[in-house]
Amino acid sequence: LDPTAAATAAAKVLKTFPLAPGGACSAAVSAVFLGADGKPGSAAVGVVTADPRTGGDGATHTVVSLPDGAQLYASTPVAGYGTSDHGVPRRAWMHAVPGGGAGAKASYRALLVTADAQLSLHGDGGAVEWYREEALALAAEVMFARLPPPKSAAAADADDLRVRPSFEERFKVQVLALKARFKHATSEEIDELTALRRARGVKLLPTRDTNGFRRQIIALAPSGALVALHNGDGRVMWRRFLGGGLDPNGDAASAYNYSAVLPWRPAASSSAHHDSEHALVLGTASSATASGGTKTRAVVVNLYTGAVESDVVLPFAAAHMLPMPSAASGHSNAGEEAHGHEPSAMLLVDAAGAVAHVFPDTADARAAAYADRPSISFFTVDQDKSELRGYSLLPAEAQVYDAASYATAQTWAARFPPEVGDIVGFAAKPANEVVNSWVRVLGDRSTLFKYLSPNVIFVATAPKGASSVDSAVSVHLLDAATGRVLYRVRHAEARGPVHAVGCEN
Repeated sequence: LDPTAAATAAAKVLKTFPLAPGGACSAAVSAVFLGADGKPGSAAVGVVTADPRTGGDGATHTVVSLPDGAQLYASTPVAGYGTSDHGVPRRAWMHAVPGGGAGAKASYRALLVTADAQLSLHGDGGAVEWYREEALALAAEVMFARLPPPKSAAAADADDLRVRPSFEERFKVQVLALKARFKHATSEEIDELTALRRARGVKLLPTRDTNGFRRQIIALAPSGALVALHNGDGRVMWRRFLGGGLDPNGDAASAYNYSAVLPWRPAASSSAHHDSEHALVLGTASSATASGGTKTRAVVVNLYTGAVESDVVLPFAAAHMLPMPSAASGHSNAGEEAHGHEPSAMLLVDAAGAVAHVFPDTADARAAAYADRPSISFFTVDQDKSELRGYSLLPAEAQVYDAASYATAQTWAARFPPEVGDIVGFAAKPANEVVNSWVRVLGDRSTLFKYLSPNVIFVATAPKGASSVDSAVSVHLLDAATGRVLYRVRHAEARGPVHAVGCEN
């Protein structure tokens, strides 16, 4: 507070904190604030600490006096805010609230931002008053998933009293509905009835409906924050932070960049997964011992509860995820067609070694890979050279039926000349696309069959630096298995970049 005194005073260590895995500080220190009396001599700072040595114990709030370094306040550990739950605290703001009467102690409130980008306000004693999932603003991958079936154990765990009407509310709705039916309700009562029905309707139940309209939205942020939202009102069903704590190898989970979330189906032999919904989350991180200096973390998450059911670290960077048709079509649990396109095994292509690895490494997955190897292919896009390259698996030896990996080889390449331009956009069909109708009936009652090849690639090119008169975007549809051009069209007076989505035809 006194610049002259601060310039001549010697630095003094008031408090030290342990480092979290990965070298991050385990504490967030607030700006200087005055005590409840507002006097300059009561200057203090607030500290929110999540000790990585006891990651599951929660975060602790402390207030340290700057004049003498004394600890003015310390809260009990806030449950649910340990390093494994939200990561380490990143930013904190704290202020003192005067006591209610003479001699009453001041209380402290803290606004906290954690490593998973959650913003929360903590009251006296560390009680959480509200929170916001700001990780949704950073979400890079999104997918839809089913809700638990009614009258199941998962549905009982997901039951939410916020959308369950009480007896009083149900009675009030019936009375207002009866008055409205006989036209004896006032406009205020009609508005109240409408509000009650919207707030407590069947659309917001945490269970699936017959037609499949009620769903949950799964959002993944690069930090590892996985959040499930109800599509009816956007409320948070559950959340899981994969970037906190340690990975299965004992390394910092915060070092990974989580970039993919895919529908997943556990092994068909597991009776516990008879009617479940899962996702596979993939993240990459640097590693001196991995192929190409990058490793991959593969996490299987139960989408009904957010629980982690499998967590492994692979010694290579997964550049491509190739589902295997045999692994997806082998499921027939209770006639659940919705699972027919969700794989229980896939091939992960090493970005450095050009090798496709079977995941998970089980006997069933190896058998599926051996059966599907002739039909599996993938492609890469080199925008710097305006070139596409196609790859397939090399045939395995005749006696090898349980190979854990397959070498890959380039089978075709397509390079666009300078007059056509550089690649300004590309897209491919989703591997788990569900086709609802194979044909389209035209106005004259004729039938148009859709071209449903899963290997269609959309590529857009445009000349670089062309004038407004000469600018154009050329669109190409290619077969990813053979490299053959299926269709080409030129759009004059257009510019890139181009964003596209491949769906059915």
